[in-house]
Amino acid sequence: MVVLVVLTLVSAVLLVDSVVLWKFNDISGFCMIATSGTTYLDEPGDSACWDVATKEPLTSTMAGCMVLACAAIDKPISEEPFFGQCSAIPLGMAAGAAGIAASAASKALTNPDSKALNSIITGTLMLATLGCALACFGTSFSRWGEQEDQEGVVRNTDILNWDKCDYTYSDARGDYTAMTWFAALSALSVLVAAVSEWLAVKRSEPELAIGASPDIQEQFM
Repeated sequence: MVVLVVLTLVSAVLLVDSVVLWKFNDISGFCMIATSGTTYLDEPGDSACWDVATKEPLTSTMAGCMVLACAAIDKPISEEPFFGQCSAIPLGMAAGAAGIAASAASKALTNPDSKALNSIITGTLMLATLGCALACFGTSFSRWGEQEDQEGVVRNTDILNWDKCDYTYSDARGDYTAMTWFAALSALSVLVAAVSEWLAVKRSEPELAIGASPDIQEQFM
């Protein structure tokens, strides 16, 4: 019971934090630009990524454009950046929702005549929680972008700064790093919940066998 409460609380915090990051902090808007392909490569300031003579982009992705732009200002980067927050935050939302659903299923699905089905549903939700939480945790470290504009003013957005080419996870704000560690806590708590669920099923098996034995005996009398 305590394990399920912890799983619910951790999942709820992860879900709310991820939604706030995605919508209120407008990282969804950043990701729309970061994954837009060549849509915005002819904008003013993108001269490093645009061939004026042919009027064609020099690369097919915004990440590829960042490589060219950084090289143009003598801040070369070895590979295209991976905008990890664009994967991590949706995964955080999925993990949070799945964790709450798994906890609810574990508590609500108690029909003794459907134990196999109950276990399949609960196990599937727990597996989804674990996978999404671990993926959220892992991809969140590959964050690229910042939350300050060119004048250094903190804004609720995630900005592509064409003058900076050395982002690290340490540039992230507290609400973003909180998502990372609540994803880890979500993965840990769902593992504990899964083990507890499995042990509970194992403990109930002898009771079911004992309860069924008189009927079995009557069949042979």
